[in-house]
Amino acid sequence: QQQQQPIKSTEKPRAVTPAEEKARKKEQEKQKKEEEERKKKEEKEKKKQQELDKKKKKDEEERIKKEEKERKKKEEEDEKKRKKEAEKLKKEEEERKKKEEKERKSMSRSPSKSQSPVKFKDNQIHNQIKVKNLNRIGK
Repeated sequence: QQQQQPIKSTEKPRAVTPAEEKARKKEQEKQKKEEEERKKKEEKEKKKQQELDKKKKKDEEERIKKEEKERKKKEEEDEKKRKKEAEKLKKEEEERKKKEEKERKSMSRSPSKSQSPVKFKDNQIHNQIKVKNLNRIGK
């Protein structure tokens, strides 16, 4: 019995020619350059995106500051209005109280009003009755 053994190649790998070696190196250099260009481009894009993000953030902060400032201004104006209104109401209340006090004092001072059993709204009628009464007494 004979065992089959793989036939060993007696051919040596052919030598790489200098032109092929040069072409291979050139291709490697080309790939290396392309890779560097791609990396540079990616870095540039990344930087650009970071700048945009930075600008967006800054704009957002400014917008928030502006809104906060406007809100505070509005609150201050509202507070001023409320204070003004409160002062106005307070003055009106004081004036009303003064008026009432004045009326009370004048009522207590005038004896004719306080002693008069009937209060007349119409002064003319009151005066006519007074004249009649005086005439009656005078007779």
